[in-house]
Amino acid sequence: MIEKWRGKRGEEKKEEGENTADLIYHKKVIEPPFLIRKFGVSEEEYDQLTDEDTKADLFDGTLIIHSSASIRHESIFMFMAFLMHGYVEHLSGWTRDYELREKRQVYHEAGIDEIWFIDAEEQVITADRRRSEEKRYAITTTTSGRLESDAMQGFFVQAEWLWQEILPDPFLCLQEILIK
Repeated sequence: MIEKWRGKRGEEKKEEGENTADLIYHKKVIEPPFLIRKFGVSEEEYDQLTDEDTKADLFDGTLIIHSSASIRHESIFMFMAFLMHGYVEHLSGWTRDYELREKRQVYHEAGIDEIWFIDAEEQVITADRRRSEEKRYAITTTTSGRLESDAMQGFFVQAEWLWQEILPDPFLCLQEILIK
């Protein structure tokens, strides 16, 4: 039984560098990474259990709570969000199956034209592209070189940009995209 989810709302002040949310189970803190599911959750209950700092999704009445992302994960996400205002999912070892199966299915059912899944651990980018009016998706996977977007004409990403320990300046990358 989960006894308490301690997040930003009502939490004790913590020292800088500590996690901003802990999962407490039987009076023990569950260390990340974790992915927890709670079934039968309404939108109202979701709003009560989560806040803007909680990594959570609500799909078909199932609350899915993720542990906080690593700094590397967030850096790649922010880098891609700056470059591409589309649907980009950054995969983590503990959420990979969830993102590639369940979340991908939701995107496909919603008819999203293009979704990119970035797996920095495996150094793979996967792009799902909807084919015209069909409900079928073409899937492209790359580990190196240039991956071009169908949804955003002229947009591309060099896979190597994402595999660097220190990510390149997104303004320089954007400039390279806009020039070509």
